[in-house]
Amino acid sequence: MHLFRSAVLARHNYTCLFYGCRLRSVLDAAHIRSYACDQDHRANPANGICLCRFCHAAFDAGDIVVNPDGQVVIVRPTDDPIAMAHCTSVPGAMRRSWMQGVDCRFLMPATVLERKAFPTKKLKTMWSSVGESMDSSSRKSCSAMKML
Repeated sequence: MHLFRSAVLARHNYTCLFYGCRLRSVLDAAHIRSYACDQDHRANPANGICLCRFCHAAFDAGDIVVNPDGQVVIVRPTDDPIAMAHCTSVPGAMRRSWMQGVDCRFLMPATVLERKAFPTKKLKTMWSSVGESMDSSSRKSCSAMKML
């Protein structure tokens, strides 16, 4: 796992994809598809993103997701200013540039379904709105990517 972590953190320039935090002591290499559920891609750096520990916990809990266009979706709305700062401080365009090397198909709804975080109906609604927010070039690049 050391190679996975090193590759993911270096690829993201030691920066939390959601918050922009660069404090190395709190950065994790988060699996997009869970380590337990996707044995074939456990060590695949394209299945990883750099997150601070706060964002990693929220991501694993299914509270927040990121779509292939770089938009962070807060699935369980909150009025907590700390949580909102973590999820909204980085513009989507900047986040998208940091996502180089991430296979965006790992970001699709199966990730959340594996975590069993949401009812299927809510997921379909959430991901249809996420898909509508993506520009056509992002949809094309995502559909053209191959699983590594």
